[in-house]
Amino acid sequence: MADAPRPTKKRVVILGGGVGGMITALNLTDPRNPRRDEYDVTLYQLGWRLGGKGASGRNMDPAYNYRIEEHGLHVWFGCYDNAFRQIQTVYDELNRPPDAPLARWDNAFKPHTAGGTLDFTQGQWRTWLEAFPLNDVIPGQGGLLPMHEYAREGYQLMHTLLQRGRHTQPSPTGSQHPGLPPGSSEGANQQKRGSSLEDGLFKILIWLFARTSVLAFLLRLGEGIALGMAGWFLRWRWSRIKNRVGTIQGSGERHYWLFANAIYAVLRGFYKNRVFERGFKSQNGVDFRDWLARYCIDDGGFMVNSEWLRGIYDGMFAYQDGDNRTPPGAAFPPNAKCEAGVMLYCGLRQYATYKGAAVWRMQAGMGDVVFAPMYEVLKKRGVKIKLFHRVQALKSADGRSLTAIDISRQATVKPEQEARGGYDPLVTIKGLPCWPSTPLYDQLVEGEALRAQAINLEDYCAKWEPVERIELLAGRDFDEAVMAISLGAIPYLCGDLIRANEKWRDMVQHVLTNKTLSAQFWLCETASQLGWALMQRPLISSYDITYLDTWADMSYLIQRENWHMRPPRESNRPIKSEHGPNEGVTATDYPMQLSYFCGPMPDEPPLPMTPVGPKAECGALDQDRENAKAKDCARTLLEKQIATFFPNAMTPGPGPLRSFRWELLVDGRPGQRHGIARFDSQYFHANVQPSERYVLSLPGSDQYRLAPNESQFARLTLAGDWTECGLNAGCVEAAVMAGMLASNNISQYPARSDIVGLSWWR
Repeated sequence: MADAPRPTKKRVVILGGGVGGMITALNLTDPRNPRRDEYDVTLYQLGWRLGGKGASGRNMDPAYNYRIEEHGLHVWFGCYDNAFRQIQTVYDELNRPPDAPLARWDNAFKPHTAGGTLDFTQGQWRTWLEAFPLNDVIPGQGGLLPMHEYAREGYQLMHTLLQRGRHTQPSPTGSQHPGLPPGSSEGANQQKRGSSLEDGLFKILIWLFARTSVLAFLLRLGEGIALGMAGWFLRWRWSRIKNRVGTIQGSGERHYWLFANAIYAVLRGFYKNRVFERGFKSQNGVDFRDWLARYCIDDGGFMVNSEWLRGIYDGMFAYQDGDNRTPPGAAFPPNAKCEAGVMLYCGLRQYATYKGAAVWRMQAGMGDVVFAPMYEVLKKRGVKIKLFHRVQALKSADGRSLTAIDISRQATVKPEQEARGGYDPLVTIKGLPCWPSTPLYDQLVEGEALRAQAINLEDYCAKWEPVERIELLAGRDFDEAVMAISLGAIPYLCGDLIRANEKWRDMVQHVLTNKTLSAQFWLCETASQLGWALMQRPLISSYDITYLDTWADMSYLIQRENWHMRPPRESNRPIKSEHGPNEGVTATDYPMQLSYFCGPMPDEPPLPMTPVGPKAECGALDQDRENAKAKDCARTLLEKQIATFFPNAMTPGPGPLRSFRWELLVDGRPGQRHGIARFDSQYFHANVQPSERYVLSLPGSDQYRLAPNESQFARLTLAGDWTECGLNAGCVEAAVMAGMLASNNISQYPARSDIVGLSWWR
């Protein structure tokens, strides 16, 4: 018999539809990729939607008004050059009609100027907001300046911060006096000129950097002089303010002192460790907080123990085992750990290289804004996207190459739906294609059984038998595989590879993950009615009372949901508020405020370390049980801590007698519910499934990461924020860089030199 004809294209299978997998597919099939026609690309994803840790969905129960339900709080930073470049390409190719919802990328992403932290001073929580100015640069366009140019900016920023610190104060939450930086459009400009000595000194430091950045020798000489002068000045400055920075009256100086001292520590550490020449990766053997302590001005621990620094750890969920608690007598959470090089890279990129705005907010759910457009573009390019296909195992028969992939098909598309082109995963909400929070059961043969049994196909331990088991064989079914499923799932899927290769064993033992949790509240009064009197829609962290330590006002998303105003009914009377009129809004009618909270979630007990890495039994992965824990945490937040943001959300009376006004929660479910019964209508989620766990950057762990092109096994490429990708932090930008590197390993596109920031890392 004649041999079967060999395929004319190289068959690439991508395992996992998160950011890393999607970006790999987009670059392999990019019209600008000279080799794009050489590949036949198939992507396998469990369940009904793409997105991985960034997935979102629309609740399809009309009682919930097709609201957005996220895995957590998602924003993009203005330094995400690679991510923005990719999404701009997607929207350009998608070419939606100009009057369509979110037709262009700059309709889907909007700049946001301010975020901040909460500062606990003399028994009071006080809010600090930082309004970083907008600029005219477009994220995703252009590259980066040489690193030493940003050092000059560091001295300029230190000068500005010290000037502000003498003349601004933070605001108590609920205050009518915004504690924003001078020059912010949100607050009064209180800036005054500093002393001529201070102005003159910092002008000299800035001049030194401006004039000595040409030659490396002179740069080092200029750095040494500038740092010596800055250190002398800061010690003198500390001697003048140290007795009042711990008071409410001196908290303005305290806050900006913390910034200035941290900037000085970074500049000094760069100089001492020659980071300009050696790269950020060289600093990863030590925790960031310990690294700062080595190089900062000794201020008695104000900076290294501050809520401001804790907010940076909060932003990266940087708590081993998910534990952000501070034991009695401790100054800082002992489980707060992150590599210094990662923090320095992220900090410099975030504060010095952002484009347009420091933060960009998506104008719908991340699934709607990012993954639905990506899906539509990939389908048009001919990529085969196999939803309801769960990867079970990657196998290596020889210990040197990937020889087989086991996959289970979870559901069957109805024949009539197959005739219409297969499973159609998107729903249209107000004209916008979106992912639903559950499968579209009417398209599936097993749909009614899945619905009746409330089976969650994204649950690793779901009690559901697959309808088919598939074995993909190397050489027969694929030529190259991309492992784009997140790190937490590798011990469950890659036992063969881990047992066969020491580097895989080292990776799963040292590059660890933690759980996270989130809560979303729809409230029927505005933030100002609830007592928040500072800027609109803030993003606040360092609120480590519960595990939900980060808050964002996401009220602008309400317009993307499908809420309807209904007239008051006898059974649904307007809320009686002591804090102002509600303009006829009833308890269940319409949300006026939408709050997202998120944070780390502790592993109690910590995941056991098995021969193939940290791995939990199904009892610890029970999604319903873990969601109940997230719900309990959210209830504690509302009952005991929400007054920090929304003092009017509590009933009147003395502190101990005040309670949360449960009627504020919007509840559109049929029937009458009052009091705490309304709480069940809100959204709570625990990210406990193996592939949903957040990837940490623990000190010293980056040396154990495998690069996308260093999988140790033939036919296998890696992608994801868990790889050695040039950023090594749990974020969208890292996953994008990894996906670009994965495509480069297979097709040599894009060029490594086109990946922004990659050269800085090493």
